[in-house]
Amino acid sequence: MKRRTSMIISLFLAAILLVFACTSCNQDMSASDSTSQTSGGTKNSTTYSGSVNLVTEGSALYPDTYEESDYTSWQSYDFGTEYVFNVETGEWDGTSPADAGVATVKLKDESLKVTNKADSALNIRLTGTNFAFKVVIEGNSQPVKVTLDNLSLTSDERAINVKASEVTYMVLEGDSSLETNINSYDKNVLKSASNLIFDGTGSLSVTANSKNGIVSDHVVCILDGDITVTVAESTVYTDDNDTEDDTTDDTLVADKGTAIKPLLGFVMLDGNLTIYGNNSTKGYESKGIKVDGFESDTLDDESDAAGMGWIVIDGGTITVRTQGKAISAGWKQSEDDLPESTANYPVPNVYINGGTFEITTYATPRDDTSTLEGVSPEGIEAKNNMYITGGTFVINTTDDCLNASNSIYISGGLIYAYASNNDAVDAGADENQGAFYISGGVLIAMGAGQPESGLDCNSNSRFQYTGGLIIAMGGGQNNVPQASGTTAYTSSIGSVSAGTRYALIQDGKVVLAFRVPTGYRYGSSVLLGSGELSTGTATLISGATVDAENTFNSMLYYGTVSVSGGTSTSVTVSNTSAGGQGGPGGQGGPGGRPF
Repeated sequence: MKRRTSMIISLFLAAILLVFACTSCNQDMSASDSTSQTSGGTKNSTTYSGSVNLVTEGSALYPDTYEESDYTSWQSYDFGTEYVFNVETGEWDGTSPADAGVATVKLKDESLKVTNKADSALNIRLTGTNFAFKVVIEGNSQPVKVTLDNLSLTSDERAINVKASEVTYMVLEGDSSLETNINSYDKNVLKSASNLIFDGTGSLSVTANSKNGIVSDHVVCILDGDITVTVAESTVYTDDNDTEDDTTDDTLVADKGTAIKPLLGFVMLDGNLTIYGNNSTKGYESKGIKVDGFESDTLDDESDAAGMGWIVIDGGTITVRTQGKAISAGWKQSEDDLPESTANYPVPNVYINGGTFEITTYATPRDDTSTLEGVSPEGIEAKNNMYITGGTFVINTTDDCLNASNSIYISGGLIYAYASNNDAVDAGADENQGAFYISGGVLIAMGAGQPESGLDCNSNSRFQYTGGLIIAMGGGQNNVPQASGTTAYTSSIGSVSAGTRYALIQDGKVVLAFRVPTGYRYGSSVLLGSGELSTGTATLISGATVDAENTFNSMLYYGTVSVSGGTSTSVTVSNTSAGGQGGPGGQGGPGGRPF
């Protein structure tokens, strides 16, 4: 009995020893793994920390032909006596401008026309609800103030049309709406022949069922207010060509629709702007903001248009969801124009100094064909140069997120740009054009698969980098800064994996940390840049655990950042300064040509 008990005890002790031995073996293996080489690097056993600081505001830039006071001065202008018209009752509240002797008034069943005949401003307040009515106001070269006071107006033609005024100053009070019917003859909902300036604390909803929402032959400016512009899913109107000899049926004609379409410029200083461009019919995809640009035949003819055609945004919140282009300063050069007549050209630049942007485009990019127009659903486009000195951007597009026919200058701002079918940021309309000048801010640029990239300016020698953070990736090779004047450093790190966190460490400190979005498939070529890097080598940690004070769009970590775990590899940091275009050549950019 004692012998059996002793045997049982011995077996029990042996089992315990075996457990301790296996545990020790596992511990030894774990310790060994922490320093062993693995495919793609070495396991990281160190915790790193650092302060990732962002320079998000540069010095604001403006076109030579822009003065803020041209728009803000109307806020204090004395427009004189206000005359109130109710579109629901068809009556004036009190004295009419005709009774006052300052204007002529024509009132029909479905329209109101007021024509100023005084040598002073005209001040009209519109209120009430009517589903078949239009308002026409002629300023006769005098300023016009139109207050929309809880107005709800639907029309078969332009709901509101202001003609021949020095300026149209539109004040929003309460909640107002303007809409054109599907078979609208005039197509545009709201039009002004002069600068159209929005102000006030109210809201305005504009719905275009036929073509464009807000149109101006000069500049559309938003000082304040909450404005929503919707272009319908199918913008069609009736081609009503009935004559005595015409026995054919009316034809429903599809047409392109643009939410905001000024000829000479767009300005936004504050307020909220939301745009929905819903028409997805091929060849008719809706656009958001489109400045056409105007080229006069002679310098004396509409010479005030020379040097305009730009977009200036200093603040406010802009949300754009369109099938086609979201925001564009565009211009097509006339075939009969001669090179020596460039003084009357528009300058289709984009200047963004602040604001919050959420931009999404949906249509699949399509080249022009002989039977169907192409579509280029870019986020923000400049037919000349683009300048970004501030603002926060989340841009998801099918075509380029940022596109300039000439050069792109970034000195501030937080920019997230993902293009699912093209380059994320693209400068240069052809191989002999294109330049990047990045001196501050944050640029996250994620392009599509080969040959598309995060950053494309056609030439490394035209890419100058002096500061800010860069995270660029795509299927094709990014352009790498090599222009004369480049002082900041970058690292090309190879491929990255979706859903994985990465950190760049130099001199024992976190310089850059980010997470590749889940589902992103094109990270085969990656360029990282920081004004805090120095030449030599750095450590890239993949699969890291990151604890950060702040995040931007669930991708960039900044403020106080701590990194642990993951796998470490050594990467090269360089600053290759080769001969190139040199620094920015003023607001005209390299070459100075607006095309």
